[in-house]
Amino acid sequence: MSSLTLLGTGTCQIEYERRASSVLLELEQTHILFDCGHGIVQRLLEVGLPHHQLSHVILSHFHPDHVSDLIPSCRLVPGHNAIRAPPICISMDLQGSSS
Repeated sequence: MSSLTLLGTGTCQIEYERRASSVLLELEQTHILFDCGHGIVQRLLEVGLPHHQLSHVILSHFHPDHVSDLIPSCRLVPGHNAIRAPPICISMDLQGSSS
């Protein structure tokens, strides 16, 4: 079964009740995250998906409100200081990206 979850619909402004723009696409056992801004690792936990279960992250562009939780989502297994396993695929169109 597949599902689409809006994890955040916010902007670059930090708000108490909203997180940065992010969408989670689940296809069977594949978990694809579109953008990974502030608060998204916490939102993943709130919807029942530990961040180490992500298989792909697709970034629309390289602004902080789209990438600031990228390092925490890629680096550690929860509760451990070990490198994340399994590996994660990160994609971004650098040629089409605006600064």
